[in-house]
Amino acid sequence: MIAILARNKAHTLPYFFAYLERLDYPPNRISLWIRSDHNVDNTVDVVKTWLDVHRNKYHSVDFSYEEEPEIFSDGPGVFEWSPYHFAHVIHLKETALKTAQQIWADYVMFLDCDVFLVNNNTLNLLIKQDKTLVAPVLETLGAYSNYWCGMTEQGYYKRTDNYLPILEREQIGCFDVPMIHSAVLINLRRKETAGVKMWVCNEEPFGYMMAPLEKDNSLPDDREQLQNLKVEMLVEHPRVHISRSLSHFVPEQAEDTAGFDQVYLINLERRPERRVRMLGTLAELGIRAHILAAVDG
Repeated sequence: MIAILARNKAHTLPYFFAYLERLDYPPNRISLWIRSDHNVDNTVDVVKTWLDVHRNKYHSVDFSYEEEPEIFSDGPGVFEWSPYHFAHVIHLKETALKTAQQIWADYVMFLDCDVFLVNNNTLNLLIKQDKTLVAPVLETLGAYSNYWCGMTEQGYYKRTDNYLPILEREQIGCFDVPMIHSAVLINLRRKETAGVKMWVCNEEPFGYMMAPLEKDNSLPDDREQLQNLKVEMLVEHPRVHISRSLSHFVPEQAEDTAGFDQVYLINLERRPERRVRMLGTLAELGIRAHILAAVDG
């Protein structure tokens, strides 16, 4: 079962669902558990539209949403983690875990909808690790990721010397860490109940995630982060995938020359893959360019 909490992420969902569709795992063996509430955007409409097309491909779908209220009573910010917000998310995740147990799922994966699993073998690779709790290392625009390597006695984050070598894949493998989040696979067939170790794996590049914003940030800030992350993804991948059923939710990027008279893209003819990546990057940034083919010599 895959558990998804979708809140104020209408801008990420066309990409999130695209990579969910591309996972190399039979969808008829996956149950989806989706909850959405406290939205100030059209997250619910995006989820509904996607389910209208893809619902029947999955073993089962449990989708529930609330259209009101739009904000939490004790924290008006879209990205503000108020006490009630924390308690509400904990309750939803506990409910998802119980549901997975009740339907006799072998695994449950908690997946944030601003995570983009570009490695379509992610589920199989994580299952193969045979860990009770395991997560893939995810890349962001900076040093933030979905795991901690250290924790204080008070339960707060603590940076350690082995954090960056794992993130930058200088050390390869699966590592015992005190915290994983955002994309977590739980093996429900294992009988461990206390002192369960958490593992994070970087044996392959798995994907990307968006870093959490501060309580004073707004949805436009998150949309800007998404654009920047898509440009980063294009460094390693020829394109950023969009679910066909949701493409109409992605606004068309108006193109201009960024204040210049003309922008030129000069590309060696023998490097067509670079041309594809550069054109994708320019399209994401809304830059119109004149293409000049170049040759060696």
